Amino acid sequence: MPWRTAKKANLNDLVSFLAPRESTCVSFTSRLLEHARGGDPVLPGRFSGTIHLFRTEGSPIAAAAFRTSFGLILPVFDDNLTVDSDEVGALVTRFSPVTSLMGLASSVDAFARHVEASPRERREYYLMVRPASPFSLPPPPFPGISARSAMPEDAAALFPLQCAYEKEEVLLVGDRLNAAASRILLEKSLKKETVWLAEYRGAVIAKAGTNARGFLWDQLGGIFVGNEFRSRGVGRWIVANLISALSREGKGTCLFVKKTNTGAITMYRRLGFEIRENFSISYYR
Repeated sequence: MPWRTAKKANLNDLVSFLAPRESTCVSFTSRLLEHARGGDPVLPGRFSGTIHLFRTEGSPIAAAAFRTSFGLILPVFDDNLTVDSDEVGALVTRFSPVTSLMGLASSVDAFARHVEASPRERREYYLMVRPASPFSLPPPPFPGISARSAMPEDAAALFPLQCAYEKEEVLLVGDRLNAAASRILLEKSLKKETVWLAEYRGAVIAKAGTNARGFLWDQLGGIFVGNEFRSRGVGRWIVANLISALSREGKGTCLFVKKTNTGAITMYRRLGFEIRENFSISYYR
């Protein structure tokens, strides 16, 4: 079978395969940098996940799939690759149990048809991208508002917004918020990601950050504005501050947004994002 477990000797080929399409798979590339030594990517440890590569004898890598230790699969296929259905099915069997699939819709579909269970929930998004380029900040939306980079000590002030964001955008139907887990994830995010917040009269009213940081692209997530400050330009402004900071680092930015969220899509277009692909997440357990 042409699927093989990635070894250290395959790392350069894997990076060469992922780099040109990184804006579509930052969740994958960011995991190669989690334990980077001197900035150089490394394969995950056995407790972090496994990577399988698709290649025929003597050919370059044509597909890769990352399975995290908790069952999330991140598949990445070359656009011109036609993989035999049985070969994908055999890999899915090796990856079982599958808790979720995330990636371009075409890649998720290739794997999903071989998962024995039907997804508990599937969400459809647009993947939107903004290449690295100079960015001029728009003026603040109203007097008295300020924006700054968030620090770990801001966790308590950001926590109410984080909970509201998860209830509105993350939780699956029928699930309840685990506040303790949410706080832990927020604190980890403030340590390893880039997060910006907006303040007004001493209160945090909005936030935007990265949720995956790759080689040349960062993926945005956790973007949320408190209810009383919506439709006032706060969301666009805090995302603009984040983009400006990442642009100064030479990083392109990408995100996935629900296809039904026309207001957010319009806002991101105004910030220079363009729709590139259909993106999906299927949840199983």
